[in-house]
Amino acid sequence: YHYILGEALAQVGRHDEAVPVLREAIRMSSGEEAAYHHALGMSLWNLGDHEGAVASFREVVRLRPDEVSGLNALGVALTTAANAREAVRVFHSALHLDPGKASVFGNLGVALFRCGRHADAATAFRKAVQLGDDDAEAHRNLGLALLAAGQPEPAASSLKEAARLRPEDPQGHLELGDVLYALGRDAEALAAYDEAVRLAPGCMRDRPSSHEMREAVRLKRLREEISSEAPRAGRTASLWTVFFAGSHALRRLVPSPRNAVWMLLACALLGRVAWAVLVPCVDYWSFKDKVAEIAGAPVRENGEVLELVRGAAAERGLEAQVKENSCSIETRAKWRIIRCEYDQRVELLPGIAPTIRFRFKVERPFFAGETIFT
Repeated sequence: YHYILGEALAQVGRHDEAVPVLREAIRMSSGEEAAYHHALGMSLWNLGDHEGAVASFREVVRLRPDEVSGLNALGVALTTAANAREAVRVFHSALHLDPGKASVFGNLGVALFRCGRHADAATAFRKAVQLGDDDAEAHRNLGLALLAAGQPEPAASSLKEAARLRPEDPQGHLELGDVLYALGRDAEALAAYDEAVRLAPGCMRDRPSSHEMREAVRLKRLREEISSEAPRAGRTASLWTVFFAGSHALRRLVPSPRNAVWMLLACALLGRVAWAVLVPCVDYWSFKDKVAEIAGAPVRENGEVLELVRGAAAERGLEAQVKENSCSIETRAKWRIIRCEYDQRVELLPGIAPTIRFRFKVERPFFAGETIFT
């Protein structure tokens, strides 16, 4: 009766109540029932009493030395109780009895990893992958062991397979992104990071390194995209070619050569002014479209962005204060007719978070034929 009650309590998660009941069941059976010790060990392990769990599982192994489940449970408890070296020996004993147990190979890999034997751990995890039936955790453990053993390429393959088998796990996508970023596979890394953020928007809060790597990839990609949209060196030359070609048409329309020259110069000047003034506006909207394409969302106005920042800060118990807000439009030098710069700094209080800075600058030299975005 006590054993049945203890098992029922453990099944519904009431392990603190199950422990005394199971101890009483063991006392009444003279301590010779391996199943009672196993049930007690599981409840103690769930309560965090790993040393007590080890003692119970040792009794299971004493009573049933040829039972793989008892050895496996003892090995897991020893690993959790920071006795990984003995756990390795116990797992080897279990595999001697049944060399086809994928779960035992997986647990052996964990114990070997805890001992710092990363290459041996990878071998054990690889065996678990071979014996297991599409076990995402086995692929993940193999990837992490290979990474620790200095083999990032196969590690990325294993972590990618783990993410495929368990696509709803944001942690797996973050780990995959970190490895891909280290390998220089930025596009794949960004896709993995974005998937993790899609699954759990706040998942990077506890992984600042992953957040920094994701932002580095996004910034690099943004710069490359903007550079690819930069005006070609021959654009200005082609403009003057059009002007010279138009001179022949003007010569036919205007009888006097002098008048034709003056009209040509006037058209050139007005065209160049229009080019310098209007093209930055076109480039600005092209820039916004490019940013929107990369970000996967429309570019918002600053006031809307600021409200989003304030709302996100309030959700985390912070206060967003605008510390600096400046906007300037000016002529920098004789032939530079446009320079627009907007700068705003937002500080998150009580000061435990970094400052956020929004900055946008357009600089349009008169004759350079290019637009600079910062």
